[in-house]
Order: sequence, then C-alpha cells, then structure tokens
Amino acid sequence: MVSGENAHPEVAAAVGAGGVLACGSALRILGAWTMPDNKLHIRYSSDARRRFGSGCQVYAKDPPADLRVDPWAIALDCAAGCLSAEALVVAVDSLIQSGIAAYEDIEARVLKWPPGHATWWTACDGRSESGTETLTRFRLRSCGIDSIPQVVIPGIGRVDLLVGRRLVIECDSRAHHTGTLAYESDRRRDRVLVARGFLVVRLSYHQVLYDRPSVLEDLLTIVRRRDHLQRPANNTP
Repeated sequence: MVSGENAHPEVAAAVGAGGVLACGSALRILGAWTMPDNKLHIRYSSDARRRFGSGCQVYAKDPPADLRVDPWAIALDCAAGCLSAEALVVAVDSLIQSGIAAYEDIEARVLKWPPGHATWWTACDGRSESGTETLTRFRLRSCGIDSIPQVVIPGIGRVDLLVGRRLVIECDSRAHHTGTLAYESDRRRDRVLVARGFLVVRLSYHQVLYDRPSVLEDLLTIVRRRDHLQRPANNTP
C-alpha cells in the first residue's frame, strides 16, 4: 500500500466509486511523472462497472477488496489501452529513471501484451531525467531525428539531449530549473557551450507541454539546414 494514500483525494474518490485508482492516476501516485491529465482513472470490479460505468480498458482480474491503488504493472496494463503513445513513453521512462520499476521487468510485462499494443516500447529510454526531455526526444524521433539523452561533455557535464555533433537541447522542468542558483548555472553552461561551438536550445516546461508545433518546427529548421552536423570548435564529443 502506498504511504499516505488514504489521505489522497484521488484515491478516496476511486474507492468511493467502488474501484481502485488505476492507469495514469495510479502511476502518478506511485511516483512516476505523467502527462497532465484531468481525468480520474479508476478500475472497477465487475459489479461496480455495471453500477458506475466503464473505467479504463484493462487486462487484469477484478481488484482485490483491500486494494486501493494498482501496482505499477497493472496500472501500465491499464494505461496501454487508455493513454497516447507519447504519454506511455513518458510514464515508462519515469518509472525506470525513478527506480520504481526496472527496464527488464517492464519489458517482460510488455512482451506479454497482445500484438500491436506496445509499438511505442522501442522509443523508451530510461536515461531521460525528466518528462519534458522524454517528450522532446520522442517527438524528434517521430520526425526521424535521433537524439542522445544525457551526453557528458567534458568541462560541462551532462546535457539533456544531443542531436548530431553539436545541437544541445536543454529541457527545463518546473522542479529543477526555477531557482536563482539553477537559473544562473544554466546560463553559464549555455554560454560556455556556445563559446565551444555548440548550438544550444533551451526549452521551458510550458513550451514543451503547450507549444509543440512551433518548438518542433524551429528544431526541424535547424536540422534541415544541417547546422547540427558541424563539428564543435574543440572537436568534442
């Protein structure tokens, strides 16, 4: 049972409706970062389904009477029939990165699903350290553009994404890039990277989540010009 789950309003609402918290709602309670979603995902028992209407599509038996929040494996089963491909990749990346589930355990679960239910699985990469990073990487991949997460550049440290030889994409999250120290550190890193011949694009949380078309078009413009293929001044990486 999740610590403090009884006090969470979503858990209380699910139990009050005769079911358990499931799908994206359960993954979020368990500690995974998920796409913003105003829906309350509930997995009902057979009797409750008839009384309250259908919940998410599931591939599991009715929840035990003492269960309040689905474990990650059952929640992921439910999410496969409910969430979009990019939302699934974001959630799975977060499950791996946060240590909630191992890559191998998720893979074993996913391979048991019916054919066609896990076409997004090959896009998962537990190295991504934020949901915004995963989203950007997934969207670039969908356009045929490869990016490498968490590349170490000597003298700088890790950057979120590297496209080609020198296009660095930093994907800011709400949690780790809003304080004064983080703001100053980010700008210093950007300045040094540019001095070394890298191209740096820093994306805010809001831009990644809510300004997808213009962000993607700008990144595609850079790639179409082949600016990302030039070697940085110091010949790294």
